[in-house]
Formats: sequence, C-alpha cells, structure tokens
Amino acid sequence: MPGFTAFALLHRLGTTRLPTTENHVLAAHEHRGAMKIAVWNLIPPTIKQPIDRRVKVHLLGIKPGRTARVITLDDNHGNSLAAYRAMGSPRYPTSNQIFARYSVAAIPRAQSIPIDRRGNIELTLTPNAIMLIDIPAQ
Repeated sequence: MPGFTAFALLHRLGTTRLPTTENHVLAAHEHRGAMKIAVWNLIPPTIKQPIDRRVKVHLLGIKPGRTARVITLDDNHGNSLAAYRAMGSPRYPTSNQIFARYSVAAIPRAQSIPIDRRGNIELTLTPNAIMLIDIPAQ
C-alpha cells in the first residue's frame, strides 16, 4: 500500500500516546476524549507466503454495547498502486486514469464494528494492511 495514504491515516491518531503491550499497535487519545488505535500487519519482502493476522484489541473502561469506527488500508482499500496495476500500468495515464487513481488513494470510509461486552474488538488484517480504530468519547 502506498505510504502517503498510510501516513495520512496515522495523522488521525490522537495527540497523547497511550501504553500498549504489543509491538504492532499504536494507541493515542485526543483532548476531547476519543481514543484512536492503529494496528498493522507489515510483512517483510523476504517472506514468501504472507499470512493474515488476527488481532484482538482489549479496551479498558469501555461500556458494553458501544461501537468503534474502523478504517482499513490494504490491497483493496486506499491503494492507488493496485488501481494503477489494474489499469495495465500505463506509461502515460490519461487524465481520467489519473483522477481514478486519486480517488482510490483517498482514505476509505469507516466501518462500524461492535465492541463486545468484555471490551474487545476482533479484527483480521490481510498482509501489509493497517487499520485505524476510532472509539468516540463517551
């Protein structure tokens, strides 16, 4: 996935970093109380058969019945390089093809994911995917 889209997503993290116990998770909160968590499944190029990663995020102090908004960047979401390859990798793209790539590179819409009664969210990340979990302030 192109880095600029991933950095645009990470720019949405909060201003104060929160402690986490995993090395593929970054959590922060905003001054308004919303919590943002980035999780990823980065696969080094030396790995020949990349696999999906199942992630369970446990949120302390979250009331049951809440939902989180999750934005996913992967091969099928927010990936202008995949769109370019699907066009046949034109050496001189038309203005319509360039516009199509820009629209694909935009950060996708968030999906609502339920937080279970124990305060957990379970996600599956495809290889080289990143997800931003947004839990609005209570």
